[in-house]
Amino acid sequence: MVEESGVVMQTDNENKKLEEARNIIIDALGRVYALYGLPDVIGRIYGVLFLADRPLGLEDIAQMLGVSKSTVSINIRILEGVGNVRKIWVKGESPGSL
Repeated sequence: MVEESGVVMQTDNENKKLEEARNIIIDALGRVYALYGLPDVIGRIYGVLFLADRPLGLEDIAQMLGVSKSTVSINIRILEGVGNVRKIWVKGESPGSL
C-alpha cells in the first residue's frame, strides 16, 4: 500500500490479489449452491451481490459473470423468493437494483 497525503492507495499487485480472492469466493459459492442441486449461477450471483460495495442492476451482474441478463433475472427471482436478496431503488438509476 502507498500512502499519499493521508490516503492509503492500493498497488496494482494488491488490486490483482483482491480480484483473485473475490473470484475464488464467487466460484466457491457457486459450487456450494450446486452441491444442493441448484444452478451454480445462483451462488455466483449471490457472491457478486454479497461482495459488492454498491447495489447492482441485472446488467451489471450479467456482465460481471459473463451470462445473459435473462439468466440473472430468472435466478435473482429464486434468491428473492428465499429471502437472500431484495430489490432496492437507487435515486438516478433504473428501478430494480439489488
